[in-house]
Amino acid sequence: MARTVANELTRQLGHTDSVENKGGGAVLPAMQDVAKAAPDGYTLILGHVGSLAVNPVIFPNQPFDVNRDFMPITLLAKVPNLFVVHPEMPARDFREFVW
Repeated sequence: MARTVANELTRQLGHTDSVENKGGGAVLPAMQDVAKAAPDGYTLILGHVGSLAVNPVIFPNQPFDVNRDFMPITLLAKVPNLFVVHPEMPARDFREFVW
């Protein structure tokens, strides 16, 4: 998705935009790099529920604050999530799993 957005930005803005994949570290290194970048509009990050909502709970001492150091621009996609269990688990739905 990031490459599609970068291609369209290149077309509309007339300058080449690139995507740099920064895997690993629960997205924390990439988020930290973007938080430290100059606020010039040239460094963006494609955030998701993990990097913006889950990580602050799991890693409360992040060197940035997702609410203070990032500004949402637009919603790009809504992605469904599934909760799955081992097929031998006796639960057949979420209620049975919790109880």
